[in-house]
Amino acid sequence: RNCYNFFNLTANRKYLIRGTFLYGNYDGLNQLPSFELHIGPNNWTSVSNLGVTNGSIHEMIHVLTVNHLQVCLVKTGDTTPFISSLELRPLNNNTYVTQSGSLIAVSRVYFSPTSSFVRFDEDIHDRTWVPFSDNTTSFLSTNVSVDTSNLYNVPQPVAKTAAVPANVTHPLTLDWSLDEINAQSYIYMHFAEIKNLEDDEIREFTITYNGGKSWFHYFRPPKFSITTIYNPTAVSSPDGNFNFTFAMTVNSTLPPLINALEIYKVLDLPLLETDQDEVSAMMNIKTTYEERRSMLSSVISVGRFIL
Repeated sequence: RNCYNFFNLTANRKYLIRGTFLYGNYDGLNQLPSFELHIGPNNWTSVSNLGVTNGSIHEMIHVLTVNHLQVCLVKTGDTTPFISSLELRPLNNNTYVTQSGSLIAVSRVYFSPTSSFVRFDEDIHDRTWVPFSDNTTSFLSTNVSVDTSNLYNVPQPVAKTAAVPANVTHPLTLDWSLDEINAQSYIYMHFAEIKNLEDDEIREFTITYNGGKSWFHYFRPPKFSITTIYNPTAVSSPDGNFNFTFAMTVNSTLPPLINALEIYKVLDLPLLETDQDEVSAMMNIKTTYEERRSMLSSVISVGRFIL
């Protein structure tokens, strides 16, 4: 168990925590590691890389209960845990609010035909936005600046592009699956009208999911301004599958659109994080032990030299 400690953080503050794992056969063994990633005493996730040249990224949104954080790599087999980078980014406490638990990022995409990832400095919170496209969608884009000043601060490259159905007479559909059935999930959808509408043009649609359950009625994206729609309480699916349908209303002359989508699942952390006094005591013990071990090593070395 190898741990990384972060001190002088802000208790009751929300943070984005990101671990990146790029194996690259750094040890010459050509053996893909598999291990667990823990946050404090709680299991965060299992890490198993996709290939020698590929890697994985794991993100969590978490509110600290104390003013420090410990992230640990826990060995579970014969391979050796490793990590390429570990990052913390403060977030607005009024965003990504849950009734309980922390949030594990499942997907964060923006709808664009490009292949460019978006991070800092376009995103002031250094979230990673991955471009997404498929053969069921077409795209709109604009060079006009979009107002992204709501709580979620979607970056401009994300706000300036959107997906619409390839066949404008059809609904726009989005499907995904969670790896745990009945997992509790929070979904954030970001919308902006990025077309200069004519006087007789209306873009209005409904959003339903999983067989017609209502998500939002009669939605009109605001002109060149991002608005975010999300579920205030966690939702789940008995088989882990989600299907969202965006359908034109009878008043609409234009097909539905969406600019970006974030999907998270809830992770409950039942074990309490260690308080600051206990951490200080443990660090003092560790320091004392290392000092004594260093002194003992010096004595042994001197003794061997004398002999």
